[in-house]
Amino acid sequence: MKYADAGVDVYAEEKAVKELLKVIRPSLDLRNEILSKKGGYLKIGKYYLSLSTDGVGTKTLVAEKLNKYDTIGIDLIAMVVNDLICDGFEPIAISDYIVVREPDEKFMKELGKGLLKGAKEANIAIVSGETAVHSNMNQKFDLGATALGMTEKVLNPTAKEGDIIIGLKSSGIHSNGISLARKLFENDEKLLREVLKPTKIYVKEILKLISNVDIKGLSHITGSGFLKLKRVASGAKIEIPEIPYIFNKIMEKGVDFDEMCRTYNMGVGFAVVLDKKDVDKALDLLKDGRIIGEVTKEKIIVNDHLISL
Repeated sequence: MKYADAGVDVYAEEKAVKELLKVIRPSLDLRNEILSKKGGYLKIGKYYLSLSTDGVGTKTLVAEKLNKYDTIGIDLIAMVVNDLICDGFEPIAISDYIVVREPDEKFMKELGKGLLKGAKEANIAIVSGETAVHSNMNQKFDLGATALGMTEKVLNPTAKEGDIIIGLKSSGIHSNGISLARKLFENDEKLLREVLKPTKIYVKEILKLISNVDIKGLSHITGSGFLKLKRVASGAKIEIPEIPYIFNKIMEKGVDFDEMCRTYNMGVGFAVVLDKKDVDKALDLLKDGRIIGEVTKEKIIVNDHLISL
């Protein structure tokens, strides 16, 4: 079974987004402050600013099925702040978008608990937002957010062959590949609760690492799984010694290892690339860090499997 069998064709989505970008990319020329033609950074005074926008996908449907809403706000904040820190930005403020089928005070209170907990973990202020009521929508609610990050120095990837890759443990599936997991575990409440575990926030330990170690690349392992490493390295040879329970349960349902590695984090939620000489210092600073591999000339290899699109 593949992710597309659950109704999510990430490659078709990528093609569609490319068409959108072709149309809107000229907007980057409208402001002199935009430094990256990929749309990444603004320079204001001595500071660089960056925006990150994301949601939690169909994890909202898992929360609705279990009638549990007090952690999904953590996921929302995690998805945007974990992306910001990959380029060295410290998340400072966030604006959320909450759409509901109908007003529900109890739901909003529970949702707020997760948002506040996530904000504390990321040390970020929730400064604004929009709440909309869409009475004709099928699901109970949906979420999105945009976070603002700031830095005096943008972290650009400088990885080379032979550099070491440290992996930071995930808390579980996080917020990608949820549609496939829902399809497989639709009637298994125990496993759905595993799916609902909130995404880990890596902000504080990664910012501390950046301040103390020469980082050559950072990658938030989300959609596309270990293929995300291609953003910071030419290739990588990865070894995952212990695959967490939830991912083994998915494979038992017929999803092969290659598909898993291009869909899920497989227990590695965040990756750090650095020179061999800096490894010991980095491991002292990271709570759940461990060496998982090294940078290679090309291709992503995980447990001797070639992972490709």
